[in-house]
Amino acid sequence: MSLDLVLYQTAQHAASRGKFDPEGSGYDMETALAFGMRPHKSGHWYSRAPNGQILKGKGHETFHKTIAGEKKAGYIIKKMANGRYYSFTKKEWDEIKKEKKRQYTNAVKNKK
Repeated sequence: MSLDLVLYQTAQHAASRGKFDPEGSGYDMETALAFGMRPHKSGHWYSRAPNGQILKGKGHETFHKTIAGEKKAGYIIKKMANGRYYSFTKKEWDEIKKEKKRQYTNAVKNKK
């Protein structure tokens, strides 16, 4: 069986399961394929998309392994406003927090 056929069948299976739920037990195959991702040589799909988005739902049986692997690699997983989980370096996360604080401060100033 060709890799393209396996990818097609995998995508079809994912589509038949419905929309991905970040709190559920599924895997976001649609996003993985949109990024052109392929399974690792072990046959397992990667847990993180190139943009840092976590592709496993929080209820996935190996989500805890994703957290441990990201932590070991120096990353922090955070749930963002869109309901999705993302992995950031500490530096990236600190920058996001600074930007959020700046936006909040500006919004408060503009209300006065």
